[in-house]
Amino acid sequence: MPPHVPTLIVGGDSLIGGALAHVQRARGFSVMATTRRREPVAPDRLYLDLAAPPDQWPLPDEVSVAYLCAAISRTIPCRRDPAGTSLVNVERTAQLARFIIERGGRVVFLSTNQVFSGAIPYARADQPVCPVSEYGRQKARAEQRLLAMGDAVTVLRLSKVFSPGDELLSAWADKLRAGEVIRPLGDYYVAPLRLDFVVDALTCLAEAPGLWQASGPRDVSYGEVGMKLAELVGADASLVQPRTTAESGLELEPFGPHTTLDSTKLLEYTGFSLVDPLDAVAYALENARMTNDECTNA
Repeated sequence: MPPHVPTLIVGGDSLIGGALAHVQRARGFSVMATTRRREPVAPDRLYLDLAAPPDQWPLPDEVSVAYLCAAISRTIPCRRDPAGTSLVNVERTAQLARFIIERGGRVVFLSTNQVFSGAIPYARADQPVCPVSEYGRQKARAEQRLLAMGDAVTVLRLSKVFSPGDELLSAWADKLRAGEVIRPLGDYYVAPLRLDFVVDALTCLAEAPGLWQASGPRDVSYGEVGMKLAELVGADASLVQPRTTAESGLELEPFGPHTTLDSTKLLEYTGFSLVDPLDAVAYALENARMTNDECTNA
């Protein structure tokens, strides 16, 4: 990336966008980020709301790479308001990508394993998408729109990402330390990645066009995650009492038991390796006080 042309991180308040901005600045990149909050606006932090008309977007004249990390990513809002969420997740995202490309920049778009149904493990990038949620359908449509723009676009599909101080895991750990019962879902699965892996992968893929995938190397249930947390904090395993999604009463979108993606292409290109999902749990817990700018493998 040209050192004098800034990287633009759209969604600088998001988990991945915030970590990416901090790490790239620490590595000497010129970085501009966007926010949907008025308070933190600054010369290197632009106010940008994808729900607003494009003529209100304060885009820089030049961008080397734009990382599109902003989205309405909760599945329930997408199901309840498909038109409103699709405007942001598909239409405006595609418009923004086109604007960046017209300015001579590249685009890296964050997608999801939810473009698949979860019926089979290690879904390949060349398999037809088969989303079962509105959010997954929107991401699949956005992928198609952006990839049609040519070699200036990179799409990275990701599974669940665990970060230092993950809110859910930290809350469960606190309960276990206090001798309280936790009731994770025993039939809901993740193949988590470490946040630092994702940040480094995004930086490596800045000039690598096409479709890429990354997930943890195997699926684990949240019940297994809870048991690992009990082990890590030295709590009695009997405090972990898994329940089913039906018993929980939670409003969850249907998804199969497999969240893994075939990550072979990315691992060969970057030389990176994946950690076991339960090691990713340990990373999130042991690094609970780590700041975003320290969240890096390099």
